[in-house]
Amino acid sequence: MSTAQSPSEPVHLFAALVSELHEEDTVAAVAATVADQGAAIMGDGAISIALGRRRRLVSEAASESGLLDVMSSQTDLCEGPALDVSEGASAVYCPDLAATELWPRWAAVAASHGWRSWFSVQLLDRGQNLFGVLSFAHPLADAVTPELADRMWTLSLHAAIALDRAQAQENLVRAAEAQGRVGLACGVLMERHNVTAEQAFNTLRRCSQDQQRKLRDVAADVLNDLQAGPKR
Repeated sequence: MSTAQSPSEPVHLFAALVSELHEEDTVAAVAATVADQGAAIMGDGAISIALGRRRRLVSEAASESGLLDVMSSQTDLCEGPALDVSEGASAVYCPDLAATELWPRWAAVAASHGWRSWFSVQLLDRGQNLFGVLSFAHPLADAVTPELADRMWTLSLHAAIALDRAQAQENLVRAAEAQGRVGLACGVLMERHNVTAEQAFNTLRRCSQDQQRKLRDVAADVLNDLQAGPKR
């Protein structure tokens, strides 16, 4: 049964979502918050988020656990609304998964899990590149009204901003950690081989180029060898 909401209630829910998103600093935490709070904003139904990982759409979070399997099956079956969005559509809406002929295999899977309406929209980063896909699933056909569609678009904007910020934060943390590892590895080489900092760094860089590996991974090998101790 649908839950009636006052006109002001979604505004308060969006305000609460924005406040909570400012407290999250990882992509996983942001995705989980958007999924959980987004479901409340939409009223009935469920929210899921899939993100692009190495040119593959990966299910990141969902307000209902079973929805993750339905989302993942789109990638497995190579068809579905989220995949259509990832391939260029700004949004895809299906009013009845039990009657559509657009994705015969995936739609059957989704309908078997109790979902009838489906709405997927793009998530864009600050450079307007596709970051992921936000989806809304509902157990009733024709469930996405113009009002709910507007809420989805607003939710997608907040989600995209928060996810982009969290991704940038994670990149900074990884870069700082990588820089720290390289510095420590240079120190090890300087002590072991009595070389300058520049010579130690050049050694790491040559190994990175010769092995076609990232500098941080070569540095990690040096530090792992140090922890392992001398070989017998």
